[in-house]
Amino acid sequence: MQREPEIICLGDKSWKVRPLTLRQVRDIEPLTLQATPGQSIGMAIKVISIALQRDHEKDAGDVENLEAYPEEILKAMNAVFRLGGFIPAEAAPLGESEAAPSIGASSEAA
Repeated sequence: MQREPEIICLGDKSWKVRPLTLRQVRDIEPLTLQATPGQSIGMAIKVISIALQRDHEKDAGDVENLEAYPEEILKAMNAVFRLGGFIPAEAAPLGESEAAPSIGASSEAA
């Protein structure tokens, strides 16, 4: 079943992002395996950049210069994880479930 594109927003920018290619999934997977608590934002920036490379190449290299709140960044990363099949398409937004178990502190059980 083909996933639908998602709109990713950071600050005053937004992009329509299609489901990820196998190359994008391959590039993101090591980031999810190496994540440690306290590095979620840095990893999220890399993940979002990879997702933007195919259709929004100019913006992909400038993600880290955008003004955005951590909640926006994590929400965008969560969308990318859905587009890549790392988490179920129907997963609740980050913070409402254990959507991305390998991103560090946000996935620890209470």
